[in-house]
Amino acid sequence: MSNAAIVPEWVVPPVRQVIEMHYVAYRLAEEVRLPQARGVLAAMEWVTGGQAAPVTGLDGPVTQVAARAESWVALCVAAGVAPSASDWGELGVQPRAATTQDAELAHWTWRTLAWLLGARRDPPVELPRRDAEGKVAPGEERYVTRPEPESEGWRAAQARRREYERADARRHWEFARTSDDGIAGSGVAGVGEGAPASPGDLDQDDDEADDTWFDDYIEGVLARHDPACVANAVDDAYAHGIDVEQQAREVAAQLLESGESECLCAVAAR
Repeated sequence: MSNAAIVPEWVVPPVRQVIEMHYVAYRLAEEVRLPQARGVLAAMEWVTGGQAAPVTGLDGPVTQVAARAESWVALCVAAGVAPSASDWGELGVQPRAATTQDAELAHWTWRTLAWLLGARRDPPVELPRRDAEGKVAPGEERYVTRPEPESEGWRAAQARRREYERADARRHWEFARTSDDGIAGSGVAGVGEGAPASPGDLDQDDDEADDTWFDDYIEGVLARHDPACVANAVDDAYAHGIDVEQQAREVAAQLLESGESECLCAVAAR
């Protein structure tokens, strides 16, 4: 993690949240080795740490225009499509190619840049609520389990998460493509207003179907009390507006009582 983070003026979230997001992303990616944190950290390191752009590999000043273009390229990679020739004119940049086809990294790069640009209100990683003095409020700590690649349950949860992320990216891409305002006015890449807060916003029937599937998925993971899956499930639930806080607390308490506390790692900055 860069020792000196510089937050550009165009960044929408409060500076304190941006700095904390950088710190949390670093711990999740480098210490916990959480797969989806790679894209969050790569985006934060580019915007605030002077590293190369995570998806296009470009160097240079991280302007709002550059961030929007990187966000769009990342979304295209995450959705499994390529930008069209007309996209660059709308975005106001020269054509640029993706240097990676890593859909997971691209998805979380897009999610992070969309948050920084103000296109999405939900941060890529849930940050703890703090009191007036800036301290984490009692009971508001955030925990995550370390990846367990040898666990069949963990691998299954990761596969379903990636499947959901691909669908999420594809729907946002389709929303931008079919918007009367085009990608420049859809809000999907951080430009303009009106981007859907979640893929279900695009279609009422799909919304109900997705919520039913996701509710079942969350309940199933929590019911198994698998320490390798619980935190990922909780993060996914929060990202899609499903409140499972009480269930998660009960699971965490049982994990602690059963001696599995080593699987839990606090990631909130103290």
